[in-house]
Amino acid sequence: MPAKKKRPSKVGKGPKKAKPPAKKEALFSVKKHISQGHILIAACDHELLGKRLEDGDLCIEIHVGFYGGEKVGEDILRRLLEMCTMANLVGKRAVKLAIEMGLVDEDCVLTVKDVPHAQVLKFC
Repeated sequence: MPAKKKRPSKVGKGPKKAKPPAKKEALFSVKKHISQGHILIAACDHELLGKRLEDGDLCIEIHVGFYGGEKVGEDILRRLLEMCTMANLVGKRAVKLAIEMGLVDEDCVLTVKDVPHAQVLKFC
């Protein structure tokens, strides 16, 4: 007669541990400005919204009125950058995405207080 397999005991074990949450998608604050047939996308890494960065003669104000719009993930920002005619970007993640997309040359990025800033102008 074959031996019975022992079932693991559930006694003394706590509830199953929840899986760690998936990596949170990077969030950006994005506002779309439309004027005279042009679409300007103003985007920043969300945590920079409302901050003022000063470094010597350089100063960037990441104003809520200009950058403050919707909170979006990388996929939405990518689509907006594909369709815009101009873009104003602040933050490591936002500028990195534009570089990866071939919209910004790394040598053209301005850095203020270790925060990159880039502008995009597409010629049609």
